[in-house]
Amino acid sequence: MKRLVLYKQLAPLYDSIYHWKDYEKEVGFLIRAFHKYRIPEKNILEVAVGTGSHAVLLAKKGYKITGVDLNRDMLRIAKQKIRNGRFIQGDMRKLSSVNVNGQFDAVLCMFSAMTYNTTLADLRKTIKGMFDRTAKGGIAVFDEHFLKETIADGHLNRTDFGSKEQGLLGSRFGYTKLIRNGRIARIHSFTF
Repeated sequence: MKRLVLYKQLAPLYDSIYHWKDYEKEVGFLIRAFHKYRIPEKNILEVAVGTGSHAVLLAKKGYKITGVDLNRDMLRIAKQKIRNGRFIQGDMRKLSSVNVNGQFDAVLCMFSAMTYNTTLADLRKTIKGMFDRTAKGGIAVFDEHFLKETIADGHLNRTDFGSKEQGLLGSRFGYTKLIRNGRIARIHSFTF
């Protein structure tokens, strides 16, 4: 199944699937980084914004949010969460052609969305685009949530989501297979 089809189908369930994620803690880290590096304004671009879970917390703290995501269905959910944000459909590898108007005090790419760049050339395009959109004196931040053990050959993980009260129950499974002499991990995910 292609990734876009997968996320189109999972967009309404995305927040339930990742119910365990501590967005508050991560946004706290971001705000500390903003203060540490004396980010002058509160103009934030979040690349691969998804359903806007980081962005909504930043907006509540007074940050002006612009979000970019390839997936229209995820953006629709983000727009419902953050009424005063600006959300644009676009590809992280082509930020220079996404109409986001100028530069930002901070450019973010959270929750390991960088791993959607599957080639070194795409990763370079994304990072260059992020830095091109970062204002002088601003910062660009991206994270990786994968741990060494989660990318070991044969690693299997499972996340359950939903509740009987919500009327939805499911599980997401991930299986890691090392390829190319054990140097690259391919993670296969299945959601039921």
